[in-house]
Amino acid sequence: MTVHAVDRRRASTGLGLVGRVGWFALLAVAGLAAGIEAERIIREGASSANALAVVNAGAPYAVVLALLAMVRRSPLGAALDAVGFFAAFVAGYYAAVGLKLGGAAVNRHYAGIWLLIALVCCPLGAAAITWARQRPGVLRAVVFALPAAGAATEVLTGRMWGMGNTLAPVVLVADVLVGGGYLLVLPRGISTRLVAVALAVPMTIALVIAAQHFTATGAFWRYMY
Repeated sequence: MTVHAVDRRRASTGLGLVGRVGWFALLAVAGLAAGIEAERIIREGASSANALAVVNAGAPYAVVLALLAMVRRSPLGAALDAVGFFAAFVAGYYAAVGLKLGGAAVNRHYAGIWLLIALVCCPLGAAAITWARQRPGVLRAVVFALPAAGAATEVLTGRMWGMGNTLAPVVLVADVLVGGGYLLVLPRGISTRLVAVALAVPMTIALVIAAQHFTATGAFWRYMY
């Protein structure tokens, strides 16, 4: 390898590193801004019922995971991106709570749970989706079936993160679109799509039963709050 080739390779590696750091910083800023805006929507919920419903639904976060997976070829890269966005989202949300309502208003137990989800569950989800999109396969279909079943469960039970029995029309539409996207758009190959659809049915039934049980007993919300 010539000296000029080595220099070009070093330059491209440096630019690649700068690009990756810049992309991560952009995701962190976007997550921070989204978290601050989410806190404002929840605090002023009465003025925008549809926005409040969307913030408390699972669909927007499932869309973010899918987008992060679609722009990355590497599961590790997608996982790091998810950490950057969702950790900043949680930080932005609770920073806004502290600034607007005072530090005493920040529920540390609740904040810790969501931070754990941002640091563990979200990157695992993004990595799994990225891996599953690489080629067809039955095991990969499971990755797409699970979030689709979650969206279907929200539609069937009408329960959005403890906000009651009424599912807002905007959330209903979002859940249907998310479920369809995870089953029909993200998977590679017709066979993977068909398996994902078939798996989503029993998964939805199981999640609906679990949701009804946790709602009836209040176990989930007692722990979360």
